[in-house]
Formats: sequence, C-alpha cells, structure tokens
Amino acid sequence: MTATPALAPVRIWCQPLPVAAGLGVIEAAQARKRAAAMATRDHLQTVFPGLDMSKLGRGPNGKPYLPVPHERFGFNPSDSGGWYLFGMVDGADIGVDLELRQPRPKAMALARRHFPTAEVDWLAAQEDLDHAFLRLWTMKEALFKAIGRGLGYGLGKACFQPGADGQLTLAQLDGAAAPASRWSCAELALPAHLVGAAVWSGPPRTILFQPGPHHS
Repeated sequence: MTATPALAPVRIWCQPLPVAAGLGVIEAAQARKRAAAMATRDHLQTVFPGLDMSKLGRGPNGKPYLPVPHERFGFNPSDSGGWYLFGMVDGADIGVDLELRQPRPKAMALARRHFPTAEVDWLAAQEDLDHAFLRLWTMKEALFKAIGRGLGYGLGKACFQPGADGQLTLAQLDGAAAPASRWSCAELALPAHLVGAAVWSGPPRTILFQPGPHHS
C-alpha cells in the first residue's frame, strides 16, 4: 500500500516478556498477564511521561483510551507465547494482534464455520495452512480491536484477500464499521515464530518499529 507522507507513522513495539522460568502452567500464564500489563504501563509512561494510568478510560466493550490531553492517540497491546506487541498512532483508532506460530489442527474447520467463502477458498489453496490461518486470524483480531468490539463483531463480517504484493488487505466489511475503505491494515514483519497484524482507521501510513522501553 502507498503511505500518505503527511500522516504520522504507526509505531510498533515487539519484545519478549520478562517472565521467570520454572513456573507451572497456571503460574506462568498469570506471570505473563502481569508482565503484559506492566509492559503497557511502561510504554504509555515512556511516550507520555507523568501519565496517570488510573485516568485511562474504557469504551463500551472495554477498549482502553487515553485521557485529555492525549486523547487523539490510539493505542493497543497484544501478547502471545511470552511475546508482547504494542501499537500506537496519532489521530486514529488502532488494533494489533500477535500470535505464536504453532500447529492449528482445527483451523480449517473453524474457517469453514465462521469465515467468508473467499477466505476459505484462499486458505484451502495455501501450502502452509497453519501460517495462512494465523495471517487471517491476526488481521481479523486487529480489525475488531480497532473497531472496539472484539470478536463479537462477527468473524464473517470481514473478508481479507491478498493484494498484488501478496499481502492481505481488507476487501470487504459489513456492519456498523463498514465500509472497508475506512480502515488500513498491515501484516507486520516480526520474528519468524510470530505472526502479527495492525489495523487502523483512515488512510495508509508507514509502519515504524521502535525499541521497547526499560521495564521496571
């Protein structure tokens, strides 16, 4: 996609979460949840020094947003498999999603049940079904998070298809957030064991990867 130079870039951070080794399954999950929450705090307070986290607002479906005077900035976190993704953009809503690459034995069954026919057909033609499924899944998650509704918006209401460059783009969107032209999306260039996507409102922008802040 062609970016609009006048617009600020979408800023993306991706980093491992600091979680101690040797924990049980439940303890490790709880530790990752705490580490992700701390990572979000650190990112926001690095970008906006002195930000009072208790002042963050929540949308009708729980999506957090920044208070005055930072309300024009959209942000969104995601984490998976001990890794953390954070996206921020000036003047738009944004959603990001991160998934760890691993076998998805029920991917095709889920797609046939919930995805549009065009997506199912594309999936069926892919050599690496698990990876292709995650490409679609992260796009959908990121879109619905940007909209502020989550998966409850309806998996079948958004249809992603590959563009001329092979990257997925939002081809069709039904429902209150339509039309598809209201949204821009990008598959993120992440480490090979991760799949991630970002979706934001408005025109295309460049993607700027940034180093993570120091975690306290």
